[in-house]
Amino acid sequence: MPDLRRLGTISLLQVQSASLMRETPVVRLFDPAPLRCCEALEISSAGAIGLNAEGQRIVDVHNANHPETRYRGMNTLSFGFDTHLQMMSDRFGRHLTPGCAGENLIIATEHVIELTDVAAGILIRSVTDVVLTDVMVAEPCAPFARFALQRPDLTPTKVKEALQYLGHGIRGFYCRAVVDQPVRIQIGDSVFARIAPSALA
Repeated sequence: MPDLRRLGTISLLQVQSASLMRETPVVRLFDPAPLRCCEALEISSAGAIGLNAEGQRIVDVHNANHPETRYRGMNTLSFGFDTHLQMMSDRFGRHLTPGCAGENLIIATEHVIELTDVAAGILIRSVTDVVLTDVMVAEPCAPFARFALQRPDLTPTKVKEALQYLGHGIRGFYCRAVVDQPVRIQIGDSVFARIAPSALA
């Protein structure tokens, strides 16, 4: 069993009820309107289902069971950090609100987190512990870069500069859950980075 290093606590949970990409005759736009904040998430190998305050179940668009699923196997869940959000907000503006990049989980922490910090996976300590593994950087796309810059008509050079800043995990990470049956996580749950034994040598 890998050692654990505490990262922080879950401060926000949400699902994407539909794709955040909107097509226009001129350019593809990033639109956060389909994001739905939740009281808890039900996580399975298929992806996430949001549970809101009214008891409704909202299937995330990356869940394999969503009617318009964007499931690709390795992108069933995503997470980010409030420190990264603050960096994005400082650079691009206050329109970059918590979870605006579409992450399922936002984790409150005191640090900037790189892929090497979470490459062995993370553990969420809830009623039932949940391990999220196969962590990879959620590379930002050009529509999100234009959303960050609040300009749909930017030159490729400006978009490239924004993409470079938002990369390396600043925009967030993809992962998948290792669970035998659906489990529930909620705001306030503690989150730990799993540290592989080789990293301790």
